[in-house]
Amino acid sequence: MTVINGLATIRTITDLDRLVDDCVSRMTTTLAWRLLDDEAFRAAHYQRLMRFIYHQTVSAPLTFALAGANCGPRHAVIRDYLLDHAVEEKDHWKWARDDLAALGDDISGIADEAAPTSVAAFVAFNFHLAHKAPFARIGTAYFLETMSARLGPDTARRMARQAALTADQMVFFVGHAESDQGHSADLRRIITAAAPSETEYGMLGWAAQTSADLYRMMYEEALSGA
Repeated sequence: MTVINGLATIRTITDLDRLVDDCVSRMTTTLAWRLLDDEAFRAAHYQRLMRFIYHQTVSAPLTFALAGANCGPRHAVIRDYLLDHAVEEKDHWKWARDDLAALGDDISGIADEAAPTSVAAFVAFNFHLAHKAPFARIGTAYFLETMSARLGPDTARRMARQAALTADQMVFFVGHAESDQGHSADLRRIITAAAPSETEYGMLGWAAQTSADLYRMMYEEALSGA
């Protein structure tokens, strides 16, 4: 594995796994996990985070569907996953919205809000992927699903305890912590079945690492203002 312009060049599924593992580990250096480690995570932090995640998840099924529609026959197995996952993800923004409502937040105008800078960057990158390298949209998904499966259950428990949150105020985190178990392994099988070339593995690595960098920025921006 070599490094070009700060991004790891990936040539195999093992290389991609190592990169995604590193991206997930680096998420725990963000402010959210530092607050948790200091026993200082509060309901206001979760509320602020959900405001950001709402705007991210509204766009997720759109970029999945667009990327799937733009995949050619060479990437049929990835295309089918992207289109199916667009349907699976289509209502997850409601989980974030409902958490906000349960926390007493005013969500009356949330659909008309401009997305925060870091969210806009993350969303824009995935629309860019859907056009430039649509098959690589699965690279973003591989990072997010691996992060959710690995960090989600423990993080949700710690957030709930420290911020005194109830189950109906944490539908987003608890729902993903439960539903994403096994998704990472499924994605690994799909990526392997697609038999990417070395160049395509490099694009998958670029997608995973860039999306992870932008997602860390989201968590930092969200909680720095809480």
